[in-house]
Amino acid sequence: VLKRFYDLLKHITVISVKSDKAKVFYKNIIEEKDAPILYGTKLCQADFLITLDKKHFFTETLKKKKFPFKIITPGDFILSIK
Repeated sequence: VLKRFYDLLKHITVISVKSDKAKVFYKNIIEEKDAPILYGTKLCQADFLITLDKKHFFTETLKKKKFPFKIITPGDFILSIK
């Protein structure tokens, strides 16, 4: 399992996000400090945003938005790939 984990890490790309632009793009949708995470997920065209931050990423406001990615907890993600 550890070898597979390290093989998967090779496919991860780190991106940089302009915080100011992210805060403007997602104004009134999510707290300012979390906007770059949401914006980065959009920019890299991810399929999933995997987070434990239920307080900020599982709000009614975000649930109503149509994102090109799914916001999911790590546990739910693991269950979805069985």
